[in-house]
Amino acid sequence: MAAVTNVDSIIEFAVYLQHSLLDKNQGVNDLTVHLNSLPLSHNDLSSADRVKLNRRGVALWNICGRLRITEQRLSRNELLCQGIVERPKSESC
Repeated sequence: MAAVTNVDSIIEFAVYLQHSLLDKNQGVNDLTVHLNSLPLSHNDLSSADRVKLNRRGVALWNICGRLRITEQRLSRNELLCQGIVERPKSESC
């Protein structure tokens, strides 16, 4: 069996982080273990490793974007319901 590389460690962390971000009941554990694998040298990465890292990075970016939009909507709705922001007639709490 091949040894776990820094790239594999980061990929595993990215998968864990994706699940953590999507599950409201799960927190993120200590990041130090995963950050110790960084930085990765561009010269030490194969093209396959770069593709894997890129895919996971894009997936995390997209999840964070969706969560940010959701949070912004929730914040706006809370303000609307509290009467702090004027509510259009078509919206209700």
